[in-house]
Amino acid sequence: MQLQQNLHQFTKAGISVFAISYDPVEAQAAFAQEYGISYSLLADVDHQAIEATGILNVQNVVGAEHDVTKVAPFPVAEVEERLQMSTWGMPYPGSYLIGQDGTVIEKLFYRHYRTRASAATVLRDGFGVDFEVRDHPRAEVGADGVRIRATLGTEAMVYMETSTLYIEIDLDDGLHLYGQPVPEGYVATEVTVTGPDSVVVGAPVYPATTPFRVAGLPEQFHVFHGDLRVSVPVYYVLEHFDHLLARGRMLAQRGPEHEASIVRQLIAHAEATRPPDKTEIRLEVTIRFQACSDAVCFAPETRTFHLDVPIAAVHISERAQRELGLGPEADEA
Repeated sequence: MQLQQNLHQFTKAGISVFAISYDPVEAQAAFAQEYGISYSLLADVDHQAIEATGILNVQNVVGAEHDVTKVAPFPVAEVEERLQMSTWGMPYPGSYLIGQDGTVIEKLFYRHYRTRASAATVLRDGFGVDFEVRDHPRAEVGADGVRIRATLGTEAMVYMETSTLYIEIDLDDGLHLYGQPVPEGYVATEVTVTGPDSVVVGAPVYPATTPFRVAGLPEQFHVFHGDLRVSVPVYYVLEHFDHLLARGRMLAQRGPEHEASIVRQLIAHAEATRPPDKTEIRLEVTIRFQACSDAVCFAPETRTFHLDVPIAAVHISERAQRELGLGPEADEA
């Protein structure tokens, strides 16, 4: 429901939002009414658009890298069983960002079907829409001629929603930082972000460098001039405790008794040893760099600082609450 919850941000930026699936119009209309969807839903029943854009899942099992014809180690019956439990034949969830001229300017797709890019990530990184982030989690640190700031692109992290951590480096006039590749004896700028096991950190995305030469030296350098921004994707993967328990109860109800009994014991143990709910996590940012001017280079430096990020509650629809045994109706039962 993330698109609907953030629809006003897209509307304010003059961006139209629509979703496409192979569900018939009747199913989409029922879905829109139940979940309060007000943007356009497009029905691609014969999945021509889905196939044309290359997002139809034709892998044999979740996470597999080969098509079904290459699964030689498994008997046919086992392959068919795996197919029934996989997402084969379903479109990969993701987003296409389309410009005013009708061309695709960005594609946002993730391996796990539940992962989504945050609205802020789509707007800022995809469409280049800038917006105020003064109230977002942030931290700063400084060095000679260099000011470093880390800002989360969203106000909080949400379960399975990808956010972007922006590392902004402001340089005094006349200074530059080195990028890759760098000659021996010099230090390239490197950003490292770490967090608890509940956070997955992606690879940093650096801006483009410019060629640079120093008079009297044979090497060619690749440098960052002025102010630069490094983007680091991060997402929270720890599901809420109550949600996990509810899904466990659902499995216990639907599974065979010999498995259900084990699940019920695990649920009872989990409830008895319930950990405190996570409301905040800490990200650690480390930056290694070497600032130079046309005439002199400073000694390489490393700066490490922390960013405390709140964890937002996941919105669960009324239908999902009923299916998972959450909400007042479940309590009455």
